[in-house]
Amino acid sequence: MSRYLVQETVLRELLSSDAKVITLRAYPGFGKTYLALRLAREEYRRGSKKVLLVTKTHAEIEHIVSLAEAQDLRELIPLRGRSVLCPYASEFCTATTCMVLRTRAVCRLRLAVDLDTMSSLDVCSIPKKLNQYVRYCCELGVCPYELQWVVSDKVPIIVCTYSTLVNPESWGLIVKLLERSRPVTIIMDEAHNVLLAESSTQLNADALEHEIRGKLPLNPAIKDSLLKLTYYLKRGDLGKAISLIQLSPSKLRREVQKIAALTSLRQLPNLLSILDDLFAAPSYACVLVSGSRVQVVVPKVHVLLKVLQLCDKVYLLSASLPMFALNFIGQVLGSQVKVVDVDAPLESIRGLKLVCVRGVTTKFSRRFSEKTIEVLTKILVTSINSSSSVGGRVIFFCSFDLMNYLVRRGLKQILDADTIVEDDPNLDTRERVSLIEEFRDRARREKAVLLTSIHSILSEGVDFRGLELVEAILVGFPFSHHVDVLRRRVKYFKDLGASRPVLLALLLPAIAATVQAIGRLMRDTERIKKLGILVDERFYSYRKLLPKWIRKKLVFMPPSPSKLAHVVFWTIGP
Repeated sequence: MSRYLVQETVLRELLSSDAKVITLRAYPGFGKTYLALRLAREEYRRGSKKVLLVTKTHAEIEHIVSLAEAQDLRELIPLRGRSVLCPYASEFCTATTCMVLRTRAVCRLRLAVDLDTMSSLDVCSIPKKLNQYVRYCCELGVCPYELQWVVSDKVPIIVCTYSTLVNPESWGLIVKLLERSRPVTIIMDEAHNVLLAESSTQLNADALEHEIRGKLPLNPAIKDSLLKLTYYLKRGDLGKAISLIQLSPSKLRREVQKIAALTSLRQLPNLLSILDDLFAAPSYACVLVSGSRVQVVVPKVHVLLKVLQLCDKVYLLSASLPMFALNFIGQVLGSQVKVVDVDAPLESIRGLKLVCVRGVTTKFSRRFSEKTIEVLTKILVTSINSSSSVGGRVIFFCSFDLMNYLVRRGLKQILDADTIVEDDPNLDTRERVSLIEEFRDRARREKAVLLTSIHSILSEGVDFRGLELVEAILVGFPFSHHVDVLRRRVKYFKDLGASRPVLLALLLPAIAATVQAIGRLMRDTERIKKLGILVDERFYSYRKLLPKWIRKKLVFMPPSPSKLAHVVFWTIGP
């Protein structure tokens, strides 16, 4: 049966169910995003006043917009963040940044437009693609961010990202929109992100301290508090930082917002976001420090679950949602979960080979030992150098720390490749898009290798077609090695009422990251042979949690360079 016919059969089964929560678990490449858009259109036709389609990235939003245009679906509006839409802010944009631009007369766009005088056709004919939409708003003289919210009240289908739902500013607007538009249907693409949702804000502590010590019109007591807060964050002392914030939260926030609005400093808006996160969820926040770079992470699963509770029907589409995660979602929503599983047909994965190398582990206590580093280096050299054919190879490390350590030990010098591209956690979105495009272009013409982390955005939501990716190597089972993060996430899920909080906090993110990374290979496997190598004993230990299409292709072998070289040579060529 063709994939199109399978999609139509699955669509009918999903729409015929009377359950409130319906889950589709299908392999990467099945067409879940296309199916999500079809579901949105059918639910609108069946009487839903609002259909909210949620996806992972802004790139996926652009893909959905293209699919909607191909289907002549115009009753749709994407919701994007200020940073994406603002034509004047070159970097991170918040409501405070917006106020600064208006105060300085840099931005003269109106905050609102009277759409009551516009016909429904005018609303539906507003351009949906990002660049065209921003240009249209500038010609109209209206703020693109504000216009989308006005239009969202007029059209039935709304597309947004998970980050839009957990953003405090936009979350309240979406909740009000859903409350006045019953009945409501929500479709969550890549739905494993429901239980991985978090807000993450980074700042440079040294640069922030320099800004605070500068000539700012600050009250001496406030300046002293901000310097102490910066010191505590840089040390990773979250307890003292939260205690300091709770002494005078509103006053501290008000002063920072005022100074951020009056100056063009880069770190103060980030500090403002951190203050909001720490004040909202002090018990679950955690701080990660790397040199002067400070990252504050706060889980936001409860925010998404509240949105789901407001909806009359919930569709969850994913390649990696195990039953223990679905049971928890059903428990919170007070409903049984209807599950539709779609296994990968043999012809679609005939060219895919998956190998798990046992006998080696990247547990944090042994990760940087000489023996482990020596074994990993031999495996990587064998995996890359045993084939010189044209095509892209991606090495997904379990952490950037391990990747950087191996690079410092000379890994790039001993890999036989025409081009080696190295990812960096400090890259912004535009720089990472440029890096991906460079790698794709090189991989189509020569042997190219990309070094990255499995927790990077490159492991999810990025399509590699044809020869752009012929081999993916996962180095280490992707547990988070930040003990404080895990401890707080376990407590977080326990407080949400989860019966298996350790599985949700520890195993779900690792399984999801593994499936998504392997899923990058699931393009054009009918005509091109592709190879996935999983390097860690724990992939074997947790194999039963992996989807069926991975388990039936997975073979196990010892860490033998000669046997691995044989597999590489006969899979992707000499």
